[in-house]
Amino acid sequence: MTLLLVDDDCSLRRRTASRLRRHGHAVITAAHGQEGWMILRTESSIRLVVTEVQLPLLDGRTMVAMARGRRPELCVLFTTRHPETLALSHDGVLAQPGMDMLLKPFDLDLLVGRVHALLQHATHSS
Repeated sequence: MTLLLVDDDCSLRRRTASRLRRHGHAVITAAHGQEGWMILRTESSIRLVVTEVQLPLLDGRTMVAMARGRRPELCVLFTTRHPETLALSHDGVLAQPGMDMLLKPFDLDLLVGRVHALLQHATHSS
């Protein structure tokens, strides 16, 4: 399955994409939310988005809301360095099926496990 990875940290984006590819995933990367949104509008094969919440040009939360407006089945793993961002779970964003959050810094194996769990959810929901 194809994933979209959106993070403005080039080094982390490269390492994360490499690990996901080693686990058999096709990965498309974007450096900011606007680029991620442009990819999501044109690339229908994407089943899951791994995105930083705080991004330049268009934040991850807005990008995901726009994408899920068109494709509600899209799974999302938010990442963030800011624990206060967990407030997303209190306003219902993370309560939606197929969504999760991971605090940075994270172990790449933990991220891969979360991705697999979300994709399993996507497979059973379709």
